Amino acid sequence: MTDFAKLFGEIFLSMIDRKVSHDQITGLLHLNQDNLSALKQLADNALADSSVDCIFDGDNIGGVALDDICEKHFKETIQCEITLHTSDLSQSLEYAICGNWSDLLNSEYSIKKPVKSVFFINNESYINETSGDFRFNNYLNLNQVSDFISFLSKKTNSWNNTIFYQRPIKFVFSFKESDLDYPIDITALENLYKRDLHQEAIVNLMCKEVVIFVKDIDEKLRVSYLVQNFNALLSNILLSYQSYTENYSFDKVRKEYLEKRTEYIKKMNESFDSVATKMLAIPAAIWFAIAQIKPIGNISSVVDVAKNYIVLFTVLILVILLIMNIWGHRNTLVAMVKEYHDIFSNLSLKFEDETIKILSVKEELDSNAFSVKLKMYFSIAASVFLFVITLILFLLSNYGLSFIQIFN
Repeated sequence: MTDFAKLFGEIFLSMIDRKVSHDQITGLLHLNQDNLSALKQLADNALADSSVDCIFDGDNIGGVALDDICEKHFKETIQCEITLHTSDLSQSLEYAICGNWSDLLNSEYSIKKPVKSVFFINNESYINETSGDFRFNNYLNLNQVSDFISFLSKKTNSWNNTIFYQRPIKFVFSFKESDLDYPIDITALENLYKRDLHQEAIVNLMCKEVVIFVKDIDEKLRVSYLVQNFNALLSNILLSYQSYTENYSFDKVRKEYLEKRTEYIKKMNESFDSVATKMLAIPAAIWFAIAQIKPIGNISSVVDVAKNYIVLFTVLILVILLIMNIWGHRNTLVAMVKEYHDIFSNLSLKFEDETIKILSVKEELDSNAFSVKLKMYFSIAASVFLFVITLILFLLSNYGLSFIQIFN
């Protein structure tokens, strides 16, 4: 991918008699095939005019479009007056061409999406990500402050670039060049607000510390103040979080695992209740099936015989489906047991003082799970038993067998 900041710099430095006026630069240049190609690329990206004025022996001989320039314009006696333009910093490009650091830092777009390379016109310098420039590396990290403020803004349901803690605190993203003398690393904060535990408390602590930190600073200077004193803010947040965790009452943890106990017991009972509801329909279905089985005699029709077989296979399919359903709920119960075992084991390791109470809750859940499993196994056995009854009645009716013959 073309680095337009570097390309612009090469053309800029090749120009003579340069004149800089706000967002455009004019100067003279001897054209050749290489710089003509570069100029066309710049013109295609609104960084240069698409035509040049040709000057021969000091006289302007007229303008020529870049596409119309040919070999005769490459003579040493011909100079071309070209016009270059700075880049539009509001377009979130991957490069920037501007006067100095102040121009770049006053663009919120260039802060929230840092450019990968930049050419500064005032000091005629080109910098990119691999230059190892201390200030540019710090500039690349300024968006972390923006992301941090945006994160807190969303979490507090505030307006854009605003944190709400007891009152709204607005930030204007405009930095000073001196801010680049301060390195920024919010890795510790990112690790903190990505934690699952105490997420709400963490956000609350961050908002509190940031608001206390900048409430007396003018809103246009707040982000600069954060950058220049970021380590102090980070220390305050980490100390507040440490104090919070040390004072964190285990009553809340106890409440949490007791709620988990209630939740899992409810889920276990619901898993069997759905089975029990289906089981209620089984006796009626079996009774109806038995009523359809007719004794087969010598004068019975083929239809009666077929009907008895259909009834038998209908009951068989019904029982199989019910057993499959019960077994599915049984597998869900097994997964649930594994889930709460992991949760309560971790809690017992983390809060050793409460290990006995935590383990007693786990044992209570194990007991309840075992009871539900027994009910499920009983339901399966009952379903099979009812099918066996239907089968016996079928054999008695279709083949005229007696109970003694069946069980012998």
